[in-house]
Amino acid sequence: RLFYDRMNQAIARSRRRKTNAALLFVDLDRFKHINDTLGHEIGDLLLKEVANRLAGSLRDIDTVCRLAGDEFVVLLTDIAEVGDAAVAAQRIIDSLSAPYMLKGHELSVTISMGISVFPSDGQEGGFLLEKADIAMYRAKTLGRSGFEFYKDDMSLDAHQRLGLEHELERALERGEFRIFYQPIVSMESGKVFGVEALVRWEHPERGLLSPADFIKVADQSGLLVPIGLKVLEESCAQAVKWQEWRGPDLPLAVSVNLSATQLKHPDLASEVTRILRNTGLEASNLVLEVSEGTIVEDVQSASAILERLKSLGVRLGMDDFGTGYSRLLDLNRLPVDFLKIDHSLVGGLEGDREKMAMAAATVALAHALGLRAIAEGVETSQQLGHLRGLGCDLAQGHYLGEALLPDVAERTISFIDRYFP
Repeated sequence: RLFYDRMNQAIARSRRRKTNAALLFVDLDRFKHINDTLGHEIGDLLLKEVANRLAGSLRDIDTVCRLAGDEFVVLLTDIAEVGDAAVAAQRIIDSLSAPYMLKGHELSVTISMGISVFPSDGQEGGFLLEKADIAMYRAKTLGRSGFEFYKDDMSLDAHQRLGLEHELERALERGEFRIFYQPIVSMESGKVFGVEALVRWEHPERGLLSPADFIKVADQSGLLVPIGLKVLEESCAQAVKWQEWRGPDLPLAVSVNLSATQLKHPDLASEVTRILRNTGLEASNLVLEVSEGTIVEDVQSASAILERLKSLGVRLGMDDFGTGYSRLLDLNRLPVDFLKIDHSLVGGLEGDREKMAMAAATVALAHALGLRAIAEGVETSQQLGHLRGLGCDLAQGHYLGEALLPDVAERTISFIDRYFP
C-alpha cells in the first residue's frame, strides 16, 4: 500500500513538474533453484541481502519495495532523462551481481529487469507496473542478467504468450503431443542400439510444431515438467513393446532428454522410479540425456542429482558435448555413460580439419573415461566413414534413419537390423 501511495504521488509530482518517473521491475533469476537446493533459510537470507543492496543503490528520494517472492520494484522519481533509468538499472545489476556469502555458501545471482517510464508508457501506476513486468519478461527471454525498456510490441508478445500457455494446457489435456523416435545404431554390430524420443506438438490449426516453437513457453509457464513426464512414460511403454517384438537377444534402449527445469525438480527420481515400475522397462534400457550447458551451470548440484538417478539403474548421457565449457575434472566426477558429439562437429568432418580433430579428441576422451561416444546429426556416408575411423561407438542422423512415429520407426529399426553394413 505504501508503494502504491508513493507511486501515485510521484506520478502526480512528475505531471506537475513535467519530469519523468520510472518503474524498475526486478526479478531474481533461478531463485527457486536456490530454495530447492539450499533450503528456504538461505533463500530468505539472500532476499534480505538483495533488499539491502537494492536500497544502497538508490537515492534517498527513490523507493524500493518487495512485491512478492523474489520480485522487487523500484520507483525512480523526478528523473530528467530516460537514460537516467538505464544508469540506475546498471548500477543495481552491478551491485546485485557481486558474490553473496551466506552461512558458508558462496552464491552468484543474476537479475532480469524491466523498465517503464512516465509519461511515455502510461499515465497510471497500474499500467506502468504491468508494462515494467512485461519488459522484465522480455529481458528473461533474451538470456537473463540484463534489463529492457518497455516497447509497445511487447504487449502483443505477452498476449501471444498467454494464449500459447492456454493452448499448451489444452494440448496436454487432449493428448496432442506426439513422440517421434530416431534410431541410434551400433557401429560395431550394425544393429539398432536404441532410439531417441523426440516430442512434437500436433497443433489442431498450425500443424506439427517442433520443440523450438513451444518449449520455452512451456518451461516458463510450469508445464514443461508434466509434458516431460508424459513423454518419458510414453517412451518407456513404447520401448517395452519393441523389446517384446525384438526379443531378449537384442535389447533396445530409449533415450529421453531432460531439461534444466526437469533435472532440478525435487520429485524427478521418484517419478522415474514410478514410470519404470508402471511400464515394466528395465532401468538399464532407459538413457536420460542432459545437455552440457545444463550441467555446467552448477556441476555440484547436477552431479548429486545424476548420482541419485544413476542409483536407480538407468544410464546417463551428456548431450551436445563440445558446445559448452566442461572442465575435464568436472566431467570425470559426473556419473555419465555416454558422450554425445554435437551435430555441429559431425557436420564438419568433411573438410574441416579443426572439427575433425575435435571429434577425434571427444571420442578419445570418452574412451579414456570408460564412456561410449555417440555421434548425432550423421547426414552422409562420408561422415559415417570418418566416425568409424575415429572409433566412435554409436551414431544417429538422417542418413541412418529419420525421427518417425512408432509404426514407421519399427519398420526402420527392422530394416537397419537386417541390412546396415
